[in-house]
Amino acid sequence: MASLAKQRIDKAVHQARFLSAYESCADICLAARWAKVSRTAHYQWLNTDPTYADRFAAAGRRCVDVFISEGVRRAVRGVDKPVFYKGKIVGKINERSDALLLAFLKAKVPEFKEKEKESSVPNSSNSITFILQMIMQELADAPIEIRNRLGQRLMALSAPASSD
Repeated sequence: MASLAKQRIDKAVHQARFLSAYESCADICLAARWAKVSRTAHYQWLNTDPTYADRFAAAGRRCVDVFISEGVRRAVRGVDKPVFYKGKIVGKINERSDALLLAFLKAKVPEFKEKEKESSVPNSSNSITFILQMIMQELADAPIEIRNRLGQRLMALSAPASSD
């Protein structure tokens, strides 16, 4: 009797470790390695434990939130990358992803996606102004420096390319 209770507790602990690891990486193989459980145990739980499938789906939704947060961080705040000179690191540069920012805008602002399809001129100043207004509404509680930086980046995107 005590052995059956211990097995249930062990199973619950293993499932919790696996789901926590999966939320961090969204990779079944890696999550199994981190949680020190076999991948087959995960698939067995999906087939035999009536609550596990729902908990696994919820963990999947949470890991998407983590990835979205990371994508927004890279698009807005950027990533510091080393600058090399003669094989040595001499500084760093902060790189932000305009393409990632635009992808998030298209996903989050349906009006932008529709306006871009209708517009004959991509990245028109009207579209950028609309996007900027929508983002500023979304980021009303964000620190002012982030809002200012985002506005500057979007305005730079709307500037016409010079043909020198």
